[in-house]
Amino acid sequence: MMASIRNFVIFRKIEAMNVLNRPLSDLQLELLQLYSQGVPEEDLIAIKRLLAKYFADRASDEMDRLWAKNKWTNETMNKWIRGDDSKGSDSL
Repeated sequence: MMASIRNFVIFRKIEAMNVLNRPLSDLQLELLQLYSQGVPEEDLIAIKRLLAKYFADRASDEMDRLWAKNKWTNETMNKWIRGDDSKGSDSL
C-alpha cells in the first residue's frame, strides 16, 4: 500500500515538473499577473465564471458551425442515438 502511494506521489511530482517545463500562454501570464495583485475571492469567482462562459460559448459556436457545414438535423442526432452506422453527411 505504501509503495503505491509513494509511486503516485512520484508520478504527480514528475507530472507537475512536465507542466512547469512548458512555456506559459499569454492567457496564463495575464492571469498570474492578475492573481499576484491580491484579487478578492468574489472577483476570482466572477473571473472563473467569465472564463467558463467564454469557453462554453466557443464550443457552442463550433457545434453550430459543424451542424451548418454538415447539414445535421434533429434526425441526425436521433440516428446517432439509435446507433445507426450509416455514413455520409450524417457522420462525423
